[in-house]
Amino acid sequence: MSAPTLAAGARAHGPDVALHPETVDASVVRWVSASARALGFVGVPDAVPPALGALLDDGTLRGVTVEPGAVLTALTPARAWRVEGARVRSALAAALADPDGWRAPEGSDADAVLAAVVEQVVAGEVGDYVRSHGGDIALVSAATGAVEVRLSGACTHCPAADLTLSQRVEAAIRARYPGLVSLTATTTAPRTAGVPAPGRRRRLGLLPLRRG
Repeated sequence: MSAPTLAAGARAHGPDVALHPETVDASVVRWVSASARALGFVGVPDAVPPALGALLDDGTLRGVTVEPGAVLTALTPARAWRVEGARVRSALAAALADPDGWRAPEGSDADAVLAAVVEQVVAGEVGDYVRSHGGDIALVSAATGAVEVRLSGACTHCPAADLTLSQRVEAAIRARYPGLVSLTATTTAPRTAGVPAPGRRRRLGLLPLRRG
């Protein structure tokens, strides 16, 4: 995805830490950086260095997540990247220059990060696209690079479901989590006359995942 619209001076002076911003959605930016790998963990940190912690404390940021080779920063709804971009970038650069100031979460692992990535994808623009067509999508499981999602609503009988999964859902997950191994989907039967449908599910045959 394209880089976020940052305020003038977003590349202001600060620690010599390379950061490449990628827009996830209107409020979330993924900052790709080799310095993130040096942190040695993935997930939502239990503590971050003061420069970044100050933005969480004052309500500029609502969350920070460490991914493999990147850090995800989420603005609170009242904030805008064109205003806060420079501050977030400078604070993150300072934080990555202070790896000892980060504290890994309990039980940090790649599965937790993958699950968080999928949750954010289905809650964001990709999920909005599915919902705008009368369907819904939800995470079922994420483990060892394999993701399973559940489709419901109009998605249960839509002939374009496979294409949506491969070109939109898979692409969005892979852009954030390059280690994605597979994506599969099951469907739940729609309700009939207001009565919950039985637990019938069918597995979609997805297009082959792109690798490399």
